Amino acid sequence: MRALPRAASLDLEDLKANLNERTKLVSLVRVSNTLGCLNPIEAVAALGADSLVGSSHKLCGPRGMGFLCAHEALLEAMPPFLGMAR
Repeated sequence: MRALPRAASLDLEDLKANLNERTKLVSLVRVSNTLGCLNPIEAVAALGADSLVGSSHKLCGPRGMGFLCAHEALLEAMPPFLGMAR
């Protein structure tokens, strides 16, 4: 996959061409603080994303916190991290 397309943002067609049954993780930023590009996160989510994660300090929140948004079935199947099982 190309690391930096001409437009300095995600090349969605190139991403689609590189996704296959061996793909385990796709990680990207919504807005690059280095390049200033705005990536099409909605289009990426439409490809079948299982989850969306983010850090709160990127949204003017406190450091060290974040969020995970995922399908309920996926969250129910995940073991707790540093917590107690139900």
